[in-house]
Amino acid sequence: MKRNTLLAALLLAGSASIYAQGEADAIRMSQRDITGTARSMSMAGAFGALGGDLSALWNNPAGIGVYRSSEFAGTLNLSMTSTNTKWGGSSINNDKTNFIFDNFGYVASFRGAGEFGFNVGVAYNRKASFNRVYTAENPSFGSSLTDFIADQAYGIDPSWLDDLRGADKPYDPYLENLPWLSVLGWNAALITPNGQDAQGQQLYRSNFPGNMRPAARLNVRESGRVDEYNFTFGGNYDDLIYFGATLSVTDFAYRLTTGYDEDFHTDGGYYMENSLNTRGTGVNFKVGMIVRPVDFFRFGVAVHTPTYYSMTDKFGALVDSRNIYDGEDKDGKPIYINGRTSTPMGSVGYDMNTPFRFQTSAAFVIGKKGLLSFEYELQDYSSLKLKDDGGNESGENFYIKQNTRSINTFKVGGEYRVTPQFSLRAGYAYQSSPVKAEVYDGKVTVGTVGTMPNYVLPGKNQYFTAGLGYRFGSLYTDLAYVHKTEDANGFAFAPLYANDGSTVVASEPFSLKTKRSNILLTVGLKF
Repeated sequence: MKRNTLLAALLLAGSASIYAQGEADAIRMSQRDITGTARSMSMAGAFGALGGDLSALWNNPAGIGVYRSSEFAGTLNLSMTSTNTKWGGSSINNDKTNFIFDNFGYVASFRGAGEFGFNVGVAYNRKASFNRVYTAENPSFGSSLTDFIADQAYGIDPSWLDDLRGADKPYDPYLENLPWLSVLGWNAALITPNGQDAQGQQLYRSNFPGNMRPAARLNVRESGRVDEYNFTFGGNYDDLIYFGATLSVTDFAYRLTTGYDEDFHTDGGYYMENSLNTRGTGVNFKVGMIVRPVDFFRFGVAVHTPTYYSMTDKFGALVDSRNIYDGEDKDGKPIYINGRTSTPMGSVGYDMNTPFRFQTSAAFVIGKKGLLSFEYELQDYSSLKLKDDGGNESGENFYIKQNTRSINTFKVGGEYRVTPQFSLRAGYAYQSSPVKAEVYDGKVTVGTVGTMPNYVLPGKNQYFTAGLGYRFGSLYTDLAYVHKTEDANGFAFAPLYANDGSTVVASEPFSLKTKRSNILLTVGLKF
């Protein structure tokens, strides 16, 4: 599905309440890490059929029914992130280290003398961390963001753009239903009128030479987290069937700042800076069941409803232009201008519904010496929904449905008890990309938020895990090492295509590979 340039312009020209988020932003905000205690993470999170661990409260709630005693536990996480970008023959590395309090919680066990028992628990868990910095640099970029901006201004009378800036009011691109990025580019002198087409529609062109290959540089800084507070009730029948349900309240915070520069050498250039601050709260519900037909085998299922978010975006941008040709003076000498245009901070509220999550799991218990566990999870990202604060569906939902697919997550983990007190563990997990191959490769135009032109499309994720644990009577401690690799394609701006599939504005993607090494320590007390 190719989004033609006129339709893209019309979508981008929608009111702020309708296109607060683009599909790339919605996908990023909906993704979650595999998270848990050190024990569960050392087995790559493959714990859905096992239970008896604090991670059950946000994974498969039925696992709370496995508890035979009360417990309090907490997890610390040392996270080291390394990113590498490759673009136009240039390779750049960035590193960032964070210390995180990942999760903690309490489970109270009320096991009766009869066939039934029940437990309750409350837990905090960090579902995702967005801390990352990266730089992508292309010394000879074959395209320019100014060409994208000029194309998005198609059909707009220049006087409409001028109306947004006057002597008696500050520049504000959010006042009218016009493409915000094109308004910003017009006021920064990045584009200029270029006649009309055969249908009498206004055309624009870049103010920079079309045959020039600029040096492009993109700097990105991300921070934030997704915190979840879980309230769980569950139990068991005769240690044969375990059941549970969790009500989860989610707190979302994300901060993105970007700086993009194009240098046309002797023909000038410009620098664009964007900021985005997203805050929100949401709620979801989880139910699960574990069946243990025989002592050595367990089978589990769980369903997570969508998280129903209420979100607010705050955003702003500025452009510094330098040495832009602006005609000639009366003596025929060229005039070059420099200037700065900045927007006020915009603010938009909207709703987002993440996809359902379906899990199945199985575990084999090998006597008292060890266990082997498997888990599969399915999320259909085409069901991701955006709505304005009035409850109206966003036009981006059509493209989300066309351009995304289901995420398949496979987990496998094992544990071997060297002694009754000391255990060794290992695991592996694989997670597929939520976007279709042609979208990931840049063959489809993707919508973004506000004046933010750049975006990242996630590829596959892999987790390689190992760990150990030791029991000191009622006290225990677990240590885990988790190495995660994330593949992604990044774009300085979206490519644009005509209705016949021909390229109108090209945009070569850069590869973004992120490696996260996490050392987790969980300390718990059973009583």
